[in-house]
Order: sequence, then C-alpha cells, then structure tokens
Amino acid sequence: MKKSNNKSIGSIVGSKLAEISAVETRLNALRQEASNTLTSALRALPAEYGFSDSESFIKAVRNASKSAKSTRKASKTAKPRKARVSITPEIREKVVAELKAGAAPLAVANSNSLSLATVQNIKKAAGLVKARTASA
Repeated sequence: MKKSNNKSIGSIVGSKLAEISAVETRLNALRQEASNTLTSALRALPAEYGFSDSESFIKAVRNASKSAKSTRKASKTAKPRKARVSITPEIREKVVAELKAGAAPLAVANSNSLSLATVQNIKKAAGLVKARTASA
C-alpha cells in the first residue's frame, strides 16, 4: 500500500513540475513578445513625430529635457527665501504683552511679522502655556 501511495505522490509531483515548466515556457514567450512590441513601438517613434532618423529625434528629446530642467530652476529662483527675523528682547516683551492682553496668537504673529510657530515658542518660554495633565 505504501508503494502505491508513493507512485501516486510521484505522479502528482511530476505533473505539477510539468505544469510549472509549461507556465515558465509561456512566461518566457510573453516576455519575448513584450520586448518585440516595445522595440517596434520605439522604432516607430521618430517617424510619428516627423523625424527622418532616430539620431535627430534623440537630439530633439535631449534638448527638450534640458529646457525643461532650466525652466524648473528658474521657478525656484523666482521666490527668494524670506530673511530671518532677529527676535530682540523688545519684540519678545511686546508679543508677551499682546498675548497677556488676550490677543490671538495668529493675530500677534501677523502684527509683528513673525510666524505662528515663533509666537508659540515665545508663549511657551514665557510660561503662558498650560501644562498637560496625564490622562489615565
């Protein structure tokens, strides 16, 4: 009985290996087909865009990509970075006084040409922030 089980297991394994081999063969055929399709599509590109040969097409693509890169660089330089504001003790005192008077932090930031984060940091340093309580 054990020998017949071994034969049936062997035939099952053999059929699965044959299946795997067939799938691998089909996969390789699909890869080759995709490669051929891509190659023919790439060969047709220059003619589709009115170029007589691939060299002039490649040159035009390179020139177009160079001009796109230079355009991106120009847009970065169009927005100069804002100069850092030096926070003097007078500015700190003014911010703290406005906050103690009940002004909203965003309004204080806008009126003093500061960022909201800077105002929040000044507020925290002045002890105007309530400490968090641990929740259980």
